[in-house]
Order: sequence, then C-alpha cells, then structure tokens
Amino acid sequence: MPPPLPLDDAISEVLNVHLTAFVPGGGGAVPDNSVQLVAVNGRRLGLGDRRGADVRLGRPVSALRGVYLDGTARIELWDTTPNAVDAGMEAVQANVMGARASLRSAGFLRLSVADSPPAEHVGALNAWRKTTDLPFLYEYRSHDSDDAQSFIVRVPLRTDLEEEGSPEGVIETVIDDMRRWDDEGAPSLIVRPTGGAQRVHAQGISAMGFLPGGFTGGAVTIERGVAGAPGAPVIHPTLDAFIDAVADGDAAQSQAQVTFPTVAAFLTALGPPGPPFDLGDWDSDAVSDMYVPHQRRFARPVTLRSGRDFLAIRHDAPAFASPAVLYLRVDADHPRSG
Repeated sequence: MPPPLPLDDAISEVLNVHLTAFVPGGGGAVPDNSVQLVAVNGRRLGLGDRRGADVRLGRPVSALRGVYLDGTARIELWDTTPNAVDAGMEAVQANVMGARASLRSAGFLRLSVADSPPAEHVGALNAWRKTTDLPFLYEYRSHDSDDAQSFIVRVPLRTDLEEEGSPEGVIETVIDDMRRWDDEGAPSLIVRPTGGAQRVHAQGISAMGFLPGGFTGGAVTIERGVAGAPGAPVIHPTLDAFIDAVADGDAAQSQAQVTFPTVAAFLTALGPPGPPFDLGDWDSDAVSDMYVPHQRRFARPVTLRSGRDFLAIRHDAPAFASPAVLYLRVDADHPRSG
C-alpha cells in the first residue's frame, strides 16, 4: 500500500494556488496583505487515499488519490485608514463569493465567508488591519502510476496444463485488442469479426505515444479491406477522406487505404493531443516517460460484416528504429484482433 499523501502538498495548493489569488497587493508603509491557515485537519478518503483510477484506452494507467482538508483560512488586509481597509475587505469577500463555482470545480467542496470583525488600529505601525475567515472543505487530488511500466498486451501461456513440467508443453502468446509498437516489435493491428461475432462496428481509433524528441517513426497505413477480394484498394490522400469513404453509407468502399509518411504524421492526423501522463521508463534514462494520447471518433461507424472484412493499421517496418512506444486501439462495439 502506498504511504499516505502528505498534507503539506494539499495545504500549499489551497494557499498558494487558489486563495492567494484573492489577496490584493499591498505596498507603502503598511505590512503586506496575506492569507494563512489558522486551523486545518486532514481526513483520509479511504484505503490508501484512493478515489479511483485514470483509465486510458480502456485500461487504468494510474491510481487517483486524494485527501480532504477541513480547515479555516484567514485573509489579512492592511491600509492607512479604516475606510480603506473596510472597502478592500468587502471587495475580497465579493470576489471569493463570486468565484465559488470555479472554486468548487477546483476542489472546494465547501467554502464560506465569515463575518469580519471591525478594523483594528495598530498604533506601533500607524496602520489599520482587518481580517476575514474562510471555513472550507477541500479535496486534494493526486495520482501515481503504482510503479506500472506498461500496458499488458501480450500474455504468455503454457498449453500443458494437465501435465506440469511436460517437455512437450508449448508457450503460446495471447494478444488482446490493443497493439504496442516499439523498438522490439510493431505488429499490425487487424480487427475483424471473429470468435462468433457476426459483425464489428468500428467507432474510432485511439493511440497513446511516447515519442522522444526527434523520433518520427516509419510510415503507417490504415486499410479497410476484404480478404481474397480482387482489385486494388482505393488510395485516399487524407484520413478524413478515407473515413468518409469507408464509413457506413449507400456507397461505402470495402477496399481502401490511406498512408502517412511517419508515425508522428499519423498521430497528428488523429487529432490534437490530449493531457499527457507518465508511465514507465522505456528508454532507461531514469526519467518517467511522458505519453500523449490522440483519438479520432468516426462520425459514422465502419461496419465489418463478415470474417473476410477487416480494418488494419500497419507499420512499414517490423520495429521502430530507436526507443519509442505507441499503443494502438480500434474502438469498436465488440472488437476482435488477429
């Protein structure tokens, strides 16, 4: 079980990321305005501080963790006259109340503004001070990869289950509906109706890549085809044109393809990058690898109606030429890979 999350990180986020923004700048002969915690209590979310999992391509890539902070923050303002410090505090309170919706989205499950005591004159400084308290309940959110190094896409199995240690046992590899391409191998991803499925409705393509600086990769081809059918596939210049041609419709093409000059160009065609996340250290540089997701959803599905119909994504070389990783998946109702 991972160690409890440190409260210091949560406290710093409440003060330095969120509440400091409401403290106006000071200056002159009076002390600086400030915000600080006057009371705080940490409350655990559950076992291991877990609140769920971050799922990518249908698989968890990191544990979502968190902790509750139940406390009170105090904003302190200074000015040279009581009217000025009163006006400043009224503005602060109005700004906090006006931002409650965005603060709730940021993690404040409860936030209120308490009544302020009258302004206090500090004779030694010849200045006026006023405070207001903000009772709150805050959910601090974090994640970790649980030391995961990769997705499991190949599982070795022995077939000699009845005779343990049999010399005639065979090691087979079961590969699921995801493909991993790296410098050790880049097997084609081929989706077709198999295993009793009468048809497959492909809805889109998802990819997550760790591509170190300078890596572009080889050519990538997407093909919609029918095994054993005569004739060559129709070549399309762009992914949009290919999808429009093969997606369900009155004149959907059953044999078509589109090719991208590099892996990087293929990912760009899928769409803008999503939020990155770290996973493993494939290039062994002692720095966690940063994966960037891409996804293209089809406006209309691509239906594969028989065991001869297929949708394939292929790399032009058996493996990448240098350390890099790409996970691929065709999003479908009941995908089967072969």
